[in-house]
Amino acid sequence: MQGVQPPSSQIIQPGVMPSTNAGTALFLSLIGVIGVFFYGIGLLFSILGLVIANKAKAITTQIP
Repeated sequence: MQGVQPPSSQIIQPGVMPSTNAGTALFLSLIGVIGVFFYGIGLLFSILGLVIANKAKAITTQIP
């Protein structure tokens, strides 16, 4: 679809780095790895970490 502009909240300004939740994803993944040994609660944290990490990766791949 040519001519379709993304919403203004998704337009990246030159020289401005967008904020991501990569740190949160790392923290949740580490808690997930540790939590696997405690009744499998780590699976929940690991899945949340993966979802947040994929969203952060999608944001950073937009930057050339």
